[in-house]
Amino acid sequence: MIHILYIHGLNSSGNSRTSKCLEEYLGPGYKVFHPTFPEDADAALTKVKNELIKNKIDIVVASSLGGFIALKLRNVMKIVINPCMSPTVELPKLGVDEKTVSRYTQYEQSLLQGI
Repeated sequence: MIHILYIHGLNSSGNSRTSKCLEEYLGPGYKVFHPTFPEDADAALTKVKNELIKNKIDIVVASSLGGFIALKLRNVMKIVINPCMSPTVELPKLGVDEKTVSRYTQYEQSLLQGI
């Protein structure tokens, strides 16, 4: 059985249509884990790492802001779909509070530097 972790984007949840479709279309032989992740970058990354260990994840599938978080992961196969590459620019446009946005600054800088 292949274990997949789906990381959703902003204003979505683990119960999104995408997560349901992944389960339905992949069918037998695949188990899709799709918890709801917090907006906060640190909290989301911590939860992702815990899910990787707890559920013995083989592949991560992530989209939008979830894709941005997935890019921070090392040593795990991932499929990143349309990642939000500039959360500090995009999130304020969506009304996300400054404190939450500021948590993405460090991650954005580290990705630009290849860390």
